[in-house]
Amino acid sequence: MTMKTILILLLSLISSSTIYCQMYTFPSYGLVNNYTNGSVLFAPSKLTIEKKSDNSFEIKAYDPNDGSVSMQCLIKYKLFNAEYEYYVFEGTLKFGEIGYNCIIRTKTKLSDFVKGIGNTSRLSFEKKYEIKILYSRYGKTPEEMEETVSIFPTNTKN
Repeated sequence: MTMKTILILLLSLISSSTIYCQMYTFPSYGLVNNYTNGSVLFAPSKLTIEKKSDNSFEIKAYDPNDGSVSMQCLIKYKLFNAEYEYYVFEGTLKFGEIGYNCIIRTKTKLSDFVKGIGNTSRLSFEKKYEIKILYSRYGKTPEEMEETVSIFPTNTKN
Protein backbone atom coordinates (compact mmCIF):
# COMPACT_ATOMS: atom_id res chain seq x y z
CA MET A 1 0.00 0.00 0.00
CA THR A 2 1.16 3.46 -0.77
CA MET A 3 1.26 6.24 1.77
CA LYS A 4 -1.58 8.00 -0.06
CA THR A 5 -3.82 4.89 0.20
CA ILE A 6 -3.09 4.54 3.90
CA LEU A 7 -3.86 8.21 4.49
CA ILE A 8 -7.16 8.00 2.61
CA LEU A 9 -8.12 4.86 4.53
CA LEU A 10 -7.35 6.51 7.89
CA LEU A 11 -9.27 9.66 7.02
CA SER A 12 -12.32 7.67 5.93
CA LEU A 13 -12.24 5.64 9.16
CA ILE A 14 -12.01 8.77 11.29
CA SER A 15 -14.82 10.55 9.43
CA SER A 16 -17.13 7.52 9.58
CA SER A 17 -16.59 7.10 13.32
CA THR A 18 -17.37 10.77 14.02
CA ILE A 19 -20.70 10.46 12.22
CA TYR A 20 -21.94 8.08 14.89
CA CYS A 21 -20.10 9.51 17.87
CA GLN A 22 -21.66 12.92 18.38
CA MET A 23 -21.94 14.60 21.76
CA TYR A 24 -22.85 17.93 23.28
CA THR A 25 -22.16 19.06 26.83
CA PHE A 26 -24.62 21.57 28.25
CA PRO A 27 -23.09 23.76 30.97
CA SER A 28 -26.24 23.49 33.11
CA TYR A 29 -29.77 22.11 33.22
CA GLY A 30 -33.14 22.54 34.89
CA LEU A 31 -34.45 19.71 37.05
CA VAL A 32 -37.91 18.65 38.24
CA ASN A 33 -38.27 15.62 40.51
CA ASN A 34 -40.37 14.39 43.44
CA TYR A 35 -38.66 16.85 45.79
CA THR A 36 -39.18 20.08 43.79
CA ASN A 37 -43.02 20.24 44.03
CA GLY A 38 -43.29 20.75 40.27
CA SER A 39 -40.86 23.67 40.23
CA VAL A 40 -37.85 23.66 37.93
CA LEU A 41 -34.61 23.98 39.88
CA PHE A 42 -31.52 25.29 38.13
CA ALA A 43 -28.58 22.85 38.34
CA PRO A 44 -25.24 24.58 37.70
CA SER A 45 -23.64 21.37 36.52
CA LYS A 46 -22.86 19.65 33.22
CA LEU A 47 -25.27 17.50 31.24
CA THR A 48 -24.02 15.50 28.26
CA ILE A 49 -26.13 13.98 25.53
CA GLU A 50 -24.30 11.63 23.20
CA LYS A 51 -25.49 9.91 20.06
CA LYS A 52 -24.04 6.38 20.19
CA SER A 53 -25.54 5.11 16.91
CA ASP A 54 -28.43 5.90 14.57
CA ASN A 55 -31.07 5.23 17.23
CA SER A 56 -29.27 5.00 20.59
CA PHE A 57 -28.22 7.75 22.99
CA GLU A 58 -26.57 8.27 26.34
CA ILE A 59 -27.52 11.03 28.76
CA LYS A 60 -25.29 11.86 31.75
CA ALA A 61 -25.93 14.40 34.49
CA TYR A 62 -23.05 15.38 36.73
CA ASP A 63 -22.99 16.24 40.43
CA PRO A 64 -22.34 19.98 40.89
CA ASN A 65 -20.25 19.35 44.03
CA ASP A 66 -17.62 16.89 42.83
CA GLY A 67 -18.25 16.46 39.08
CA SER A 68 -19.04 12.74 39.36
CA VAL A 69 -21.79 11.16 37.26
CA SER A 70 -25.03 11.38 39.26
CA MET A 71 -27.34 9.99 36.57
CA GLN A 72 -26.65 7.90 33.48
CA CYS A 73 -29.26 6.86 30.94
CA LEU A 74 -28.71 4.50 27.98
CA ILE A 75 -31.69 4.53 25.64
CA LYS A 76 -32.89 3.51 22.18
CA TYR A 77 -35.51 5.16 20.00
CA LYS A 78 -38.83 3.32 20.03
CA LEU A 79 -41.46 5.49 18.28
CA PHE A 80 -42.93 8.90 17.60
CA ASN A 81 -46.33 9.40 19.23
CA ALA A 82 -48.17 11.50 16.63
CA GLU A 83 -51.21 12.09 18.85
CA TYR A 84 -49.19 13.82 21.60
CA GLU A 85 -46.26 14.83 19.37
CA TYR A 86 -43.37 13.37 21.34
CA TYR A 87 -40.55 10.92 20.74
CA VAL A 88 -40.34 7.80 22.91
CA PHE A 89 -37.13 6.07 23.96
CA GLU A 90 -36.62 3.01 26.19
CA GLY A 91 -33.61 1.82 28.10
CA THR A 92 -31.87 1.80 31.45
CA LEU A 93 -31.24 4.50 34.00
CA LYS A 94 -28.70 4.56 36.81
CA PHE A 95 -28.55 6.79 39.84
CA GLY A 96 -25.15 5.89 41.23
CA GLU A 97 -25.03 2.09 41.20
CA ILE A 98 -28.80 1.51 41.35
CA GLY A 99 -30.35 0.53 38.01
CA TYR A 100 -33.88 1.15 36.72
CA ASN A 101 -35.93 0.55 33.59
CA CYS A 102 -36.85 3.82 31.94
CA ILE A 103 -38.97 5.41 29.26
CA ILE A 104 -38.13 8.87 27.95
CA ARG A 105 -40.52 11.28 26.29
CA THR A 106 -39.41 14.46 24.59
CA LYS A 107 -40.90 16.84 22.02
CA THR A 108 -37.45 17.69 20.67
CA LYS A 109 -35.37 15.07 18.88
CA LEU A 110 -32.42 13.92 20.97
CA SER A 111 -30.29 14.38 17.85
CA ASP A 112 -31.18 18.11 18.06
CA PHE A 113 -29.98 18.24 21.68
CA VAL A 114 -26.72 16.67 20.48
CA LYS A 115 -26.33 19.76 18.26
CA GLY A 116 -26.61 22.04 21.32
CA ILE A 117 -30.25 23.04 20.91
CA GLY A 118 -31.93 23.63 24.28
CA ASN A 119 -33.15 26.27 26.70
CA THR A 120 -31.29 29.55 26.48
CA SER A 121 -32.35 30.98 29.84
CA ARG A 122 -31.62 29.96 33.41
CA LEU A 123 -34.84 31.58 34.59
CA SER A 124 -37.50 30.08 32.31
CA PHE A 125 -37.68 26.57 30.89
CA GLU A 126 -39.62 25.73 27.74
CA LYS A 127 -41.63 22.49 27.70
CA LYS A 128 -40.46 21.75 24.15
CA TYR A 129 -36.95 21.22 25.59
CA GLU A 130 -38.07 18.91 28.40
CA ILE A 131 -36.63 15.40 28.61
CA LYS A 132 -39.13 13.53 30.79
CA ILE A 133 -37.82 10.29 32.30
CA LEU A 134 -40.26 7.75 33.73
CA TYR A 135 -38.52 5.01 35.68
CA SER A 136 -39.04 1.97 37.89
CA ARG A 137 -36.96 -0.87 39.28
CA TYR A 138 -39.30 -3.54 37.90
CA GLY A 139 -41.96 -1.86 35.74
CA LYS A 140 -41.70 -1.95 31.95
CA THR A 141 -44.70 0.12 30.76
CA PRO A 142 -45.54 3.80 31.43
CA GLU A 143 -48.37 2.69 33.75
CA GLU A 144 -45.89 0.70 35.85
CA MET A 145 -43.34 3.50 36.16
CA GLU A 146 -43.52 4.91 39.69
CA GLU A 147 -41.07 7.81 39.48
CA THR A 148 -40.42 10.69 37.09
CA VAL A 149 -37.70 13.25 36.65
CA SER A 150 -37.60 15.98 34.03
CA ILE A 151 -34.43 17.55 32.70
CA PHE A 152 -34.26 20.79 30.72
CA PRO A 153 -30.86 21.09 28.94
CA THR A 154 -29.74 24.70 29.20
CA ASN A 155 -27.32 26.22 26.75
CA THR A 156 -26.33 29.70 27.80
CA LYS A 157 -23.31 29.75 25.46
CA ASN A 158 -25.34 31.05 22.49
